[in-house]
Amino acid sequence: MAIEVKMPQLGESVHEGMIGKWLKAEGDTVEKYEPLLEVVTDKVDTEVTASDSGTLLKIIIPEGETVEVGTALAWIGAAGESVGDAGGAVNGTGVESAAGSATEAPTEEPTGAPAAPATAPAMPPAAATATSDPAPAAPARVSPVAARMAAEHGLDPATIDGTGPGGQVKRADIERAMAAPAAATDAVAEAAPAAGRDLGFISPRVARLSAQHGVDLRAVPGTGRDGRITARDVEAFVDSGAAAPAAPAAPSAPATVPASPAAPVAAPLAAASSAAAPVVGSAGVNELLGEVVPLTRMRKFIADHMVRSKQTSPHVSTVHEVDMSRVMATYRDLRDDYKARGTRLTITAIIVDVVAQALREHPMVNSAWTDEGVLIQRDVNIGMAVAIEEGLIVPVIRNADEKSLAGIARDIGSLAAKARDKQLAPDDIQGGTFTLTNYGTLGSLFGTPVINQPQAAILGTGAIKKRVVVIEDPEAGDQIAIRPMMYLALTFDHRILDGGSADPFMRTVVEGLESYRA
Repeated sequence: MAIEVKMPQLGESVHEGMIGKWLKAEGDTVEKYEPLLEVVTDKVDTEVTASDSGTLLKIIIPEGETVEVGTALAWIGAAGESVGDAGGAVNGTGVESAAGSATEAPTEEPTGAPAAPATAPAMPPAAATATSDPAPAAPARVSPVAARMAAEHGLDPATIDGTGPGGQVKRADIERAMAAPAAATDAVAEAAPAAGRDLGFISPRVARLSAQHGVDLRAVPGTGRDGRITARDVEAFVDSGAAAPAAPAAPSAPATVPASPAAPVAAPLAAASSAAAPVVGSAGVNELLGEVVPLTRMRKFIADHMVRSKQTSPHVSTVHEVDMSRVMATYRDLRDDYKARGTRLTITAIIVDVVAQALREHPMVNSAWTDEGVLIQRDVNIGMAVAIEEGLIVPVIRNADEKSLAGIARDIGSLAAKARDKQLAPDDIQGGTFTLTNYGTLGSLFGTPVINQPQAAILGTGAIKKRVVVIEDPEAGDQIAIRPMMYLALTFDHRILDGGSADPFMRTVVEGLESYRA
């Protein structure tokens, strides 16, 4: 008997996900626990595995669609077993036993701009003879990803030919429209009044709602943090009646069309920039300016998060220097023993151990800003920035203050490996209360990291370098020595912390490292 593959609960606070890529095709044989598809959430990509062995009979949800937890994604069963269009099993006569008859209307129909009658799919004969008047054409369907991209670039999905199932407008269709000079011309003429608005981060749920109701997100007032558009904003916009499909836009007046058809037309977002900036055509970038590398989903998220952080909190940095002699000695003494037990000890693990205890001693550093007041976190969950090919991701070491050095080292090794292999679950990167970024691994001496909102602070650790320093000894006097030195840079939210609270925390960290004992 065929079984459903459903969208799993990927984390406590994750209620939906987007189908990023199917790793198996219909008809492929799959083994139990073998990866079937990649699911994309707001921050990480996660693989969904097969719950049983068999043949992938039918894929219900295509790539690019965002669905809620529990939605049926596909069917797995015995080779040759048939399933209906909606996923129900089909008996030997070809009549669906679970999905309903072929002439039933679908239980849910995404809405959008009405399609032209000429492009409507042919009606089944039974339905054609049921009425003398032709049924209205099915509304155009736009995937959530395509809707978000169209809103960000000032494009009207209703004017774009979809290549997906049933004429659905997909990501590739939007990208093709962005590369076409004619499409860019229409977008400039139609969306110029709203082109200057920066939509910021658009969640998959908001994109899905806008696609279902044909909502232009540029017209939706955002009530979330920093004007972010929430799902409630879209629902309220729809309830107000403002989301009714608009009539097709009239052709642009000749005065708005460039004199030469070959002349590059500025994209809507570029038109909102300074007049002194060079204008880049949507048909391609001027060869003299170089090549534009498209933004990945993770790079776009990082960019939005960093800009929002700088706009949210006043950043202040304080830099301290620490003698790492005791840490290096401990590392050399323990690394072989840890390796024999299957755990890789790192300098970062020792730093996390010290920082976790310092956060327990200085709870205000382990806090977050809220409109009601400063929220002091009960748990010490330290995020550790890990560099991967697409950018930086911050898995979280939970309850770090309650773990031994060996436990911290094991967590760091496991999380770093999962990050590099793209196996992090959404819960692995949520709930952090403080962040540590070790840019010293790339040779940087010190920097001024950006706060990982809504946390109060982030600590950057520089490269350990042997330097000549002056050692102050009350008995022997000042001495010149060579020591492994490191700079620590703490960037903190000046709404929560100031020098009187941030620097004592840093002194505790420095003293803990300079006198470290495992």
